Amino acid sequence: MYDFGEQSVENSEANLGTLRLPKTYHVMLRILHADSEPASSAEPGIAAKSGGHWFGSAPSKIRVTRDGYLKITDTDYTGVELGGPVLLSAEFVETV
Repeated sequence: MYDFGEQSVENSEANLGTLRLPKTYHVMLRILHADSEPASSAEPGIAAKSGGHWFGSAPSKIRVTRDGYLKITDTDYTGVELGGPVLLSAEFVETV
């Protein structure tokens, strides 16, 4: 997750030049309850800081697997690729 900032080009094509990605790491994130059991009902949040502001993925785009791992919806792999400062959060939802 990385932000190149905002570029306004109206309705025309524009050459933004060369954009270089920072070094990133594939990170496996697992959310567990205090008793070390997977928190599959948790609602994860992930955000990155760039240019002095935070941005993140829409809650509908990430989920927690049955084993507690963070997964981006509609992908075949578990984990995320991160570079730079990130903020990870999880809201624990009680299941009845």
